[in-house]
Amino acid sequence: MLRLSIIAAACIAILPGCGIPPVDTSTVSRMPANAQSFAVAQRAARACSHASSPTTVSQAMRRAGFAVSQERVTVRGGRQVTRFRITSPDDAVRILYFPGSCYVGLEGMTPAQSSQLASIWVEAHQLLSNAEFGDGLSSHVSGAWRRFFTEPPRFPDKAPYAHRIYVAAYKTWPSGPYDPQRSLAYDIGDFFPKTPGAAVRLNHAIECKPQVTTGPRSGVFLPCSGPTYRPR
Repeated sequence: MLRLSIIAAACIAILPGCGIPPVDTSTVSRMPANAQSFAVAQRAARACSHASSPTTVSQAMRRAGFAVSQERVTVRGGRQVTRFRITSPDDAVRILYFPGSCYVGLEGMTPAQSSQLASIWVEAHQLLSNAEFGDGLSSHVSGAWRRFFTEPPRFPDKAPYAHRIYVAAYKTWPSGPYDPQRSLAYDIGDFFPKTPGAAVRLNHAIECKPQVTTGPRSGVFLPCSGPTYRPR
């Protein structure tokens, strides 16, 4: 799942193609969404900042006034996964969440507003833009940011954790296929409406491998006991 998440995030951020359909310009909003709905979308984005933790996101969403429920569904190959349903108090705001990824969409949101909304996650995770890495942008996004870092080990009880964080501000609604293995419990492309609007996406992939240390502290087993990184 980590590799698939990274590939999907790279596709939306910088790579042309990747099997993603062309931008549907008919749903790119020309008039900004109203301030009240945009404020609700901002609350959703803040609540979803710690996307790698379902418990933290669920609690933050409820505190922010969103209804959260879960259900077990069967996907391809008979595997069961947990699907989160997050319902907004404003019908214009759509939230699609699964562990490690969060989409916040808003009907009527322009590409400029999309970038503004994404800035919540950019600041929370201290991300750098594609331009700062010398990279371009996919035609689907008005902005893309990322950060890779390794959380150091903690002796004697935690192995290092590798983090890869991506944020994208879409010009309009995202569309598939982002899930070629059908490992998710929903079709991302069908989740959003066909009316003008846009969405932002946060993807936070974490990888850890237990290890036995070498060097001055050789022979110490460090388990994957949980990352300590938290967004700002």
